[in-house]
Amino acid sequence: MPSIKQMLNNAADKLTGSYWTLETAMPLILQLQAAVRDIGYHVALGGGVLNKGKSNKYLDLYILPLNDIDAGGYSAVRTEIRKILDYKGDIKTDPDYSQGSGRCRGCRGGYMNSAMDESSVYEWKGKRVDVFIITCRASLVANRLLNQ
Repeated sequence: MPSIKQMLNNAADKLTGSYWTLETAMPLILQLQAAVRDIGYHVALGGGVLNKGKSNKYLDLYILPLNDIDAGGYSAVRTEIRKILDYKGDIKTDPDYSQGSGRCRGCRGGYMNSAMDESSVYEWKGKRVDVFIITCRASLVANRLLNQ
């Protein structure tokens, strides 16, 4: 049973619309998917919204290549995302990322092909969205899992 404080916080979130759910995330996911599909990418959901059905903080979205190799669509993907979302800055606090450079730990270590990845904070309708554009070889594993 939730505490009174939790119930009040949940009620406040519902009134202000300051939280993410699968229901509130789907319109954005579908809009982004439509924008990046023709460039050779797809959108994957992660984080609390995927694991718990909601997040009181932000929405985690991963943009992955449809094929094994990035065909140079990274710049186009970023351009399309920024047409839909309001760019706020780079994520600099995640230990898996190199001080906001967006290069994943595996690529940074040199044992995977490096590519220009991005880990950035965006906003959509007043809500935070963390977007991870993954173009390195590490995305092959995720791509194969998603396309099984």
